[in-house]
Amino acid sequence: MALFVAIGVAAGQRSAALAQTPGPAGCPVDARACASARWIAGQLLAGEIDGVLAAAASRDYVCDGSDGSVGLGGPFPLCEGGAAGEHRRGYPWGELGSEGGVFSAAQYAAALQTWLASADLAARDAFGSGMPRLLGLACPAGQNCASAFTIVLTELRPTTGGPRRNVLLLNCAVDAAGQARIVATAAGVADQAPFALSGGSGGYGNQTFFLWMPSVLGLTPSTGQGGTVLAAHGGGFTPGDTVSVEIVGNLENRPLTRAIVGQDGRFTASLTMPAGGVYPAQVTLTAFPLSLPDRSPASIALAPTAIFTVTSGTAGAGALPVVGTGGAVSGRQAAPLAAIIALALAGVGMLLSRTAIARSTSH
Repeated sequence: MALFVAIGVAAGQRSAALAQTPGPAGCPVDARACASARWIAGQLLAGEIDGVLAAAASRDYVCDGSDGSVGLGGPFPLCEGGAAGEHRRGYPWGELGSEGGVFSAAQYAAALQTWLASADLAARDAFGSGMPRLLGLACPAGQNCASAFTIVLTELRPTTGGPRRNVLLLNCAVDAAGQARIVATAAGVADQAPFALSGGSGGYGNQTFFLWMPSVLGLTPSTGQGGTVLAAHGGGFTPGDTVSVEIVGNLENRPLTRAIVGQDGRFTASLTMPAGGVYPAQVTLTAFPLSLPDRSPASIALAPTAIFTVTSGTAGAGALPVVGTGGAVSGRQAAPLAAIIALALAGVGMLLSRTAIARSTSH
């Protein structure tokens, strides 16, 4: 079975908001590819496997009735127990240096969960700790990942010879509407990847790898009314750090909650979206690591963001106070007023009154 399937399959429907998201800080390729990679990686690193499945495209396979006895390369284990000529939908999974196979949705989800659970969290090498994290993107040679790209995630796994760097490759295709879908997956040791993992970009075969190691943030659910209780989950942070989850980019910037990052670089925190006040239809939340030395625009830009879409019927009345981008912990300076004003002004053009939101959703 080929490691990667052909590019150009039609992507399924997903919110166009992702395609319109500005490129994350430090993105070395097409901004939409980075936004898609961060969203998909955020789902996986937070253990939100259903979110990964929603971004993956299944394919139709025809079982041969052999249960794999005719040789390697067939649609197995997807077709185990299947009759000859039976159609089943599956997800191709390659093993670097080996043959791979095809999984059902349940098998694919289990394989992703196994990959996450296999990390040696205490180990370290030249790429950092052993925790699962986003390492970068690979583009077809001579391209900038605008139409196709591979999301490269990595972890260290324990072996008898010591920890060994492992990669998970999510091959994505982008349609004309800018929607990215996972069309093939592969896993294995890093030195068998189809490109070199270096401290920059380098060509290998027909792909070029770009190192990009951002932290990621996800929201569950990511849409609802004011007062919605949701979970913020992040990955790729410094173990033991404190993260402040905050609303940013509009006139009502405010901290919502804080969380301690676990030894695997992940956190999950429960929070409630504010009810009342004037908000844009899409509210931007960020997870700001309090280990950063200040709240300069550059530091704020490094923090990952996620979008919460406000539906009609937001309860309450009266604006919330402008409180900046979150309080400081002991020994750190509070946010400068200039930074608060700059963030507030950045969202003025996006603001919608509750009346305008209600009007737009009634048509």
